[in-house]
Amino acid sequence: MGTISDKASELWDWAESVGTAMKDKMPTFSIPKEISTAIVKAVNIEKKEDVKKGKCFCNRDFTPEEFERIIHGLRDSETSVKKGSEYALFDASNCKLKTEEKTIDKLRDQINSIFNKFTINTCIRKLHFLAQIYHETDRLRTTLEYATNKDYKPYFGRGLMQLTWKSNYEVYKAYNGVDCVKDYDLISNNLTYGSDSAGWYWKQGKVLNVGKRWKGPTDAPAYVKVHKPDYPKTTISYKKGDKTVKYGTVDLGLIADDDKVDLISYLVNGGSNGLNERRNYVFTLKNIFKYPQECINGQKKKPAPSGSPTDTVTIRLVRKWETHKSTISEFTIDNTEIKGYFLEEKGPDTTVSGNEQRIPIGTYNLEWHAGTKIKKGLKLYNDVVSKSRAILIHSGNTADDTEGCLIAGSTKTTDFVGGSKVKLKEIFDYVEEIGIKNAKIIITQSYE
Repeated sequence: MGTISDKASELWDWAESVGTAMKDKMPTFSIPKEISTAIVKAVNIEKKEDVKKGKCFCNRDFTPEEFERIIHGLRDSETSVKKGSEYALFDASNCKLKTEEKTIDKLRDQINSIFNKFTINTCIRKLHFLAQIYHETDRLRTTLEYATNKDYKPYFGRGLMQLTWKSNYEVYKAYNGVDCVKDYDLISNNLTYGSDSAGWYWKQGKVLNVGKRWKGPTDAPAYVKVHKPDYPKTTISYKKGDKTVKYGTVDLGLIADDDKVDLISYLVNGGSNGLNERRNYVFTLKNIFKYPQECINGQKKKPAPSGSPTDTVTIRLVRKWETHKSTISEFTIDNTEIKGYFLEEKGPDTTVSGNEQRIPIGTYNLEWHAGTKIKKGLKLYNDVVSKSRAILIHSGNTADDTEGCLIAGSTKTTDFVGGSKVKLKEIFDYVEEIGIKNAKIIITQSYE
C-alpha cells in the first residue's frame, strides 16, 4: 500500500454534512487518551436501499463451505502457488500469527466481521476486496512484508492490506485506539487487527488531499487515466496532541461498484505492482462467485444497448503457456460451449507496434475487419492499442503466422495450434449470429 497526492484542481461540487467517528460503528471511532474524538466531514456517498438477498453472496456471511471453496479456487488458479503451499494459510516463515489463527475458519470469521463493519456487502465489493488482500499477503501466505531494509523501516507492510509507513500507522491508531505505532507488530501478529486495518483502509484509510472529488493525479499512469476516475471524497479530521490533522479519503467500495480493478490496485499499492495478478484474481473470483449471473444485485448496471448480456459477445482468453517463440492461451465464449486456443506472439507485453510481441492483457473491443491480406478477421482495439495497429483474430498455426495477431485453434502443442480454420469459422459464425455490437475480448493470464 502506498500514498498518492491529489492535485488541488478538483471540482468542489458536493455539499458536506457533519458526522462523528467511533470504533465500533461505521463511520465512528474511539481513541486513545492523547488523541481526541475525530470529527468527520463526510460526503453523503451512499443511499439507503432495500437490502436484496438471494443465492449469491450479497448481504450475508460466507458459510464455511463457501469460503473454503473460494480459498481453494484461488489457490487452484496458480499452479506454482498450489504446489508450494497447497491450501495452507499464512505458512511463510516470517508470518508470526498464532497457529490457531492460521486456518480458513478463523480467516472467514474475520472476513465476515469486517465485511459487515465496513459495508463490503455485495458480491462485487467482496470479490474485489478479496482479490486485493490475496495479492497483498502473497496469496494469503504472510501478514508481514518480506523486505527488511526499506526507507520506512520498521513500519513495513503488515496485515491483510499491508499497512505501510509510520503516517498510516498513526492514522489507524487514531481510528482504532490500539497503539500500533509503538507496537507495530500487532498488525502482523494479530489476525483481528490485521483484518480490521484492511477493512478500515478500504473504507476510509487511504490518505489523500482534502477535497470534494478524487479524479487521480495529473501524472497518473495510463492505466488509471483511461478510466477517467471521478469519485466523491470524505474529509476526516482528528486531533493528535495539540495538532489537528485532516485528510481526504475515498471508499474503495464505490470504485468496486464500477468494477475498476486497476483504480483500486493503484490506490492500494500506489503503483502497478502485481497489476496483472490482481486482474486475474478478480476474474477467478467472478467465476467462483458466478458473478454477475447469479448475483441479485449484479443487474443494477445499465444493460448494454443491444439488450441483455446474452445478446453480446464476450470472449475470455487466459494466457497459460509461453516460450521464447510464442504464447498460447485457452479461451471460452460466454453463454456458449465454444472453447479452444489462441496462439500469440511471445512476451513481454507491449503497446508498441513492430516489436513482434503480444499486446497487454486487458479488455478490448471487437469489430469486423476486411483487407487485402486478411480478407476477414476480428479486430481488437482499446484506449492503449489503437485500431490502426490492426491486431486481428485470424487463422494460422505458428508464431510466424501471427504478425502480432491472435490465431485461433482447436488443438495445441508447443508453439503450434491446429484446426485453425474450423475454430475460426465457429467463432465468426457465432459473432455473426449474435452481432458485433458491444462485442469484446477479455485477456488475462495464469501461466502454468
